[in-house]
Amino acid sequence: MTPTHIIIHHSLTKDSGTVSWGAIRHYHKSYACNGTIISEELANELAAEGKPIKVPWVDIGYHVGVELVNEDYEILIGRMPHIPGAHCAKGGMNAIALGLCAVGNFDVVKPPHEQWLLTMKITNYFRKIYKIPIVAVSGHREFDPSKTCPGNLWDMDRFREDLGLLAY
Repeated sequence: MTPTHIIIHHSLTKDSGTVSWGAIRHYHKSYACNGTIISEELANELAAEGKPIKVPWVDIGYHVGVELVNEDYEILIGRMPHIPGAHCAKGGMNAIALGLCAVGNFDVVKPPHEQWLLTMKITNYFRKIYKIPIVAVSGHREFDPSKTCPGNLWDMDRFREDLGLLAY
């Protein structure tokens, strides 16, 4: 995959200051029913009963995460950039977009300034490497209106404006 877009997400979970990235990866790589991780055996039984089952993915769906670890925000690696993502199926974006996930629930709190800045820095890093224009940086909700990603309190217009102000 050669990315032409970047999609910004939020985890929709509270950032606890410990590494949640591993928990997100574990969930993505597990069977689940109604948001609860279950065994493959139980998944097969429930599927036979017609229950909706999330099947495991190969890896975490995002390429990069930005998360508070102890007292500092860190960039965490997910899928390698040349591997298609599993973060935004609408518009075929998984095949052409890098998925960046800011860990937190930005429907209920504004993104912390340090996390906003680090997300901008990694976004601009990928923009520079792959020559992705600012107009190709979007929130998940801009492709899938059933989503709020990267959160109702994450202003994507301001994020794009700020990207233009930050030197890469």
